[in-house]
Amino acid sequence: HKSAVIHPPIQRQVREKNLSCMEFPLLKIGDSDGGAHYFGIDTGASYSWVTDRFITKFPRQPLSSKHVRLWSAAGSRKVKHRLLPSLSLRLDNELSQFSNISVTENLDFTPFPKMEGMIGVDAFMSGSLKLDWHNRSYSFIQHR
Repeated sequence: HKSAVIHPPIQRQVREKNLSCMEFPLLKIGDSDGGAHYFGIDTGASYSWVTDRFITKFPRQPLSSKHVRLWSAAGSRKVKHRLLPSLSLRLDNELSQFSNISVTENLDFTPFPKMEGMIGVDAFMSGSLKLDWHNRSYSFIQHR
C-alpha cells in the first residue's frame, strides 16, 4: 500500500543544497571516487542511464552496442546504446549499485548541459527518494 503525504514548506538547515530545479529536477550525485555529477530524475523511466561524458571519467568496458530512440523534455533522438556491467553511485550519502546500466551519447540537445545521466525507477528498488523543493535538497533512504 503506497501513500503520499503533503506538508507545507518548512525552512530547514540542510547540510548541502543538492537539488537544482529549473523546470526539471537535477540531483547532485557522487561517484565512488568522491566526484560530483548532475543527474536528472525520471520516474517514468524503467532504468537509469549515463552519458559518454560521464563514463570517460572512469575507465570501463561497455558490454554491447545498438541504436535506440531516447525521449527527453526537448524531443526525441536516435542514440547509440551501450551497457556498463556495473556502476556505483552515491545518492545522498547512500551507495547504490547498478548492473548493466545504459550508456548514451552526450545529450547536447537537452536544455541541461550539466546533466550526465538520468535516475530511473530501478534506483528506487532499494530505497526511497525524498525531494525537499523548498530547501533545494534531497535525501535517499535505503531499505534495510
